[in-house]
Amino acid sequence: LQLRLVADWSGLTFAGMRNEPKSAPIFSFYPHVIMVRNKKMLAPYAQELVEYMEGTRQDFDLNLNYSGFGAPFQRRVYDLVRQIPYGTTITYSDLAAALDEATSTRAVQHAIALNPMTIFVPTHRVVLDRTNLGICRLGSAVKRELINMEKSYLNERR
Repeated sequence: LQLRLVADWSGLTFAGMRNEPKSAPIFSFYPHVIMVRNKKMLAPYAQELVEYMEGTRQDFDLNLNYSGFGAPFQRRVYDLVRQIPYGTTITYSDLAAALDEATSTRAVQHAIALNPMTIFVPTHRVVLDRTNLGICRLGSAVKRELINMEKSYLNERR
């Protein structure tokens, strides 16, 4: 799994599939931002991602900056998603019920579909129901792989 990472001075701002068109997805998330390639700035994020994929990291410690992305509701959804424990899943309706303001499951699904930082904001842990994973920006196969990977690493530690 190869991701394209983008960061600014305050943290990671985008993580998307490397095989997406080079800049179109990034600019659709941040249309009025100038981006500069800085491998030194991105190296710690890449290292944490490698550790996650190897099963030695469950939580990302570096700063994420989605403050300039989307509506306040979307950012609240991402804040809650970041609290879902490694190796577990919850449903879209569980997540909607956890929000302070009354909202629909559909609104939560839409926010998750627009997640600008795939894996770092682990929306793959949110499923349609106990038998159906639902959609994911990474694709259903990758979503299933990530969920199974997390569960297998947890089982190895027990």
